[in-house]
Order: sequence, then C-alpha cells, then structure tokens
Amino acid sequence: FCEPELFDVPRVVKALKAAGIATLVIDVELNQGVSGQMATRVEAFLEMIS
Repeated sequence: FCEPELFDVPRVVKALKAAGIATLVIDVELNQGVSGQMATRVEAFLEMIS
C-alpha cells in the first residue's frame, strides 16, 4: 500500500466479513474517472446486497 490510511483495509474488511457485512473495496486515483470495469463491479455488488 502506498497510502498509510490503506494499511487498515485488510483488517477492517476481515472484521466486516466475519460480522456478515458485505464489502466492496475501491482503490482509485483521485484524478481518474470511473472505468467501465469499476462500474460493473459496483453494479454487481449492488445486486449482491439487494
């Protein structure tokens, strides 16, 4: 991980999954737009939790 705030992501995701809470981690650069692949991942996640 390049950004220090991302060091906790694996631990948080593991805890959320253990609690039965669905997670979607998105890591993008601030100057990037939303790619088609990213949009597809978000749509699939929304379908999964609906």
